[in-house]
Amino acid sequence: MEGQKEANKLQTEDTSFWKKPNLEGNPADFGDVHGKVEDPSSTMEIETSGVVEHHPVHPEHKVIPLIERFATASGFFKVSDQKYKHPDGESIIKNLESRFPWELVDESGNRIKSYYPKECCLRAGSIEIPADVWNLLEEDPIHYSLILIEADRTSFEYTGELLIKLKQKGDITLFPASYTILAKDR
Repeated sequence: MEGQKEANKLQTEDTSFWKKPNLEGNPADFGDVHGKVEDPSSTMEIETSGVVEHHPVHPEHKVIPLIERFATASGFFKVSDQKYKHPDGESIIKNLESRFPWELVDESGNRIKSYYPKECCLRAGSIEIPADVWNLLEEDPIHYSLILIEADRTSFEYTGELLIKLKQKGDITLFPASYTILAKDR
């Protein structure tokens, strides 16, 4: 967890790491807005009597949820589908009553940070998030983060602080996608 915190601190202070990758080539190599990437392990090489044959792997392989990939990469272990525990006592828990469905909590259950995972790669193009999610990121950037994927399918925490710095530097642009219009006496 300390390593992840340190990496996020460095990225919040210095956004020079932010370079949009060269996305020329096969789009399947980078994923689309749904995070689909062609699985390089979809065939298996089997060597029989000196000849290598390619056999398809069963298409129903289990996809590990983004929050689980993020949690395990940050040193947490899975307790259940709704809870991940870190040796230092912190936990990542599911909160169905919050706009950000996952929370990092301390040993006493006090919220430290809220996470909004989305299986999209920001560097590969645009992503769409609800306006209220962006508003929370902007209002309280220390306590709200997006968990997205990188081009190599690894998870990455974009803290509210980092996203605001990227926006201020012009590295990302925010486009309001829709507004709700409510008539007064209706």
